Amino acid sequence: SGTFTSPGYPNNYNDGARCSWTITVSSGKRAAVRFTDFDLESESSCNYDSVTVYDGSTSSSTQLSKLCGTNGAAAVGSGRTIHIRFTSDSSVTRGGFVAEYAGEHIAVLCSKGQSAF
Repeated sequence: SGTFTSPGYPNNYNDGARCSWTITVSSGKRAAVRFTDFDLESESSCNYDSVTVYDGSTSSSTQLSKLCGTNGAAAVGSGRTIHIRFTSDSSVTRGGFVAEYAGEHIAVLCSKGQSAF
């Protein structure tokens, strides 16, 4: 178990951020994530800035939830692995998020010069 944050947290994340986290837990457990602080740009379909949680190891896996605004939530996968993707558009940034995960291994990949921590 552990925590991860949006790039730059508690300061605003940058425009054009693209980050992903893959969480894999030990055998016999289900991967879970819970957002304890959440502040992204709000839009009814979450098309501007969002966190998307997938039930598997990639963004091609089944989508569990897509979050934006201040509506952070928890998600539990059906198996050992979940994939979380954070994206921001080219305008309007907010404070970002803190997430807690249950698991033993986390892989982080960010682009556009962003660091996940």
